[in-house]
Amino acid sequence: MLLAIREKARGWVAWVVIILIGAAFALFGLSSYMSPTGQGQVSASVNGNEIPRQQLDREFSNLRVEIERGRGSSLTPDEELVVRRQALDRMINRMVVMEYVENRGMRITDRDLAGVLRSFEEFQTNGRFDRQLYEAFARRQGTTPAGLEQQLRRDVLLQTLIDGVGDTVLVTDQEIDALIALERQQRQLRYLLVEAEAFLDTVSVSEDEVEAYYDDNRQEFVSTERVRLDYVLLDRDAVRDQVEVTEDDIRSRFEQVRDRYTTEETRVAGHILVAIREDADDDAVADAEQRIADARDRLDDGEDFAAVAEDISDDASSARRGGMLGEVERGIYGDAFDDVLFSMETEGSVSEPVRTEFGYHLIYLDEIRDGDAPELEEVEDEIRAELVEERIGGILFDEQTRLDNLAYDLPESLDGVAEEMGLEVSSTDWVSRDGAEEGIAAESQVLEAAFSSRVLQEGENSDIINLGDDQYVVVRVAEHREPEQLALEEVRDDIEAGLRREKAAEAAREMAESLRERAGDGDDLADLAAEQEEVELRDPGLVARVGVESPLLLREAFRLPRPEEGEASLGVASIGRDRYAVLEITEVMDGDPSDVDDETREQLRAQLRQQAASETINAFVRDLRARADVEIREERLRNL
Repeated sequence: MLLAIREKARGWVAWVVIILIGAAFALFGLSSYMSPTGQGQVSASVNGNEIPRQQLDREFSNLRVEIERGRGSSLTPDEELVVRRQALDRMINRMVVMEYVENRGMRITDRDLAGVLRSFEEFQTNGRFDRQLYEAFARRQGTTPAGLEQQLRRDVLLQTLIDGVGDTVLVTDQEIDALIALERQQRQLRYLLVEAEAFLDTVSVSEDEVEAYYDDNRQEFVSTERVRLDYVLLDRDAVRDQVEVTEDDIRSRFEQVRDRYTTEETRVAGHILVAIREDADDDAVADAEQRIADARDRLDDGEDFAAVAEDISDDASSARRGGMLGEVERGIYGDAFDDVLFSMETEGSVSEPVRTEFGYHLIYLDEIRDGDAPELEEVEDEIRAELVEERIGGILFDEQTRLDNLAYDLPESLDGVAEEMGLEVSSTDWVSRDGAEEGIAAESQVLEAAFSSRVLQEGENSDIINLGDDQYVVVRVAEHREPEQLALEEVRDDIEAGLRREKAAEAAREMAESLRERAGDGDDLADLAAEQEEVELRDPGLVARVGVESPLLLREAFRLPRPEEGEASLGVASIGRDRYAVLEITEVMDGDPSDVDDETREQLRAQLRQQAASETINAFVRDLRARADVEIREERLRNL
């Protein structure tokens, strides 16, 4: 099992643990990882297991930040409700799947989990798992190593289940052929390009039209509400001068962590695995022994270890790398494996077959790496820096509490807060609810606080805001500009220009529709282009789904029905801002599956399998949810 878990953990689980943004898998989205259960109102329940309002708030906040960063603007209140429902759906999905996993007794052993953790470079010093680095990471996330391990254990189980569901998907050669025919299809294309810009000089806008538009759309012509913020920022640099580290401190820490810098001997190794269960019957054991013996014979006959591993080994992850496992330390693959590997003396040699709980192995010794024990002087600077960063964390924790209390006790100004803290009051530029492109005014939490009634209307300091990366800020509104109705004189030119563009676009669309009708009646596109100076004929010839032409145009070209022999398939498409095309398809050439090599076919098979697996997984979770007793408290979905 460890080999399978390691393979699955390399990408997805490593990302979860190190980044901690928390996608257990794409279906479930952002997760409230490393967070306590929380108390308070219940937002929903799944088979009697409650989802507290506090957890939903945290999940919603994570998802909102992701969406707002992606699109570059804040959510509206209506959009926030939609996103809150999405966040709750994801939490419910995770709960029903996890309940399914637990009810079937699926477990991750301590050894398996240790193997996953030890594979993360972020938790290693000089290639060795460093418990102190791991514990420090857990503290930064507001949890304990035990809490982190519990979450990781759950995530590995969930991903293993999802992979298992996806592995049931089969893709036939016929499906691959159909995909090749479709994806590599080419079409004979000509089109007339009609652009609104060519009609701008032919349209006019009256004063009555301008005034009518202004009167009907006055809400569009309102100045943006803006604020200018004062703020006090507390970060690691602000407290760094308060840290003192003595030589005795460094020497004492070195003695505590000497083992971290003392590296034991390791081996760079590979293996060929013939997998077999520990409780396999005699026939299965005999078959496995014969397979591993055959592999050994091939090596004795001079075949390359990597080639035999790729051909024989049941460990797919290492087989793809010629059987190589990388650097191996004791305790990863079990005692039987270690006893053989660490008794080998000749680099480039291969062991006799050895059986472990996973099956029969042939172990290849690639390199022996000796251990090392450096002196204090060699690591003094590193330990000093480590102590400084640790003590900064403690001081920063105390200082953020003090900052929060001062901001509350002195609500009408930041000057006194800054003076007490030894910090400076800084200011932003004018900023709207959409935020700035950079700086603290680009942070959604800051904007939410700045435009809250307490800060904006009552003029008080905000609560302390955690910006992440050990940065904390308190803001207050220094100046506020209310939205104001703009006079017609201020927006007249913009309205007139907009109405002219609308009329020109409508004229372009009408001409495109007219030309399409004439082409359908038998007129040639070239003759139609010659008649109309506003129209341009383009003849790109055979086009694929992706090419130099406009993506919108190609998308519409491949949506047109296949033409009858000797006929043309015609259509009108909007291909960008105020641009229209009259499309003509006269021939369709499907992709030829025989032109695709085996490697590409396998890539397409994987693509189809992934798509089908996603559909299967979604159906699986929908079924679990349909059979679960899910109660949603609609009145508590809004973040009141």
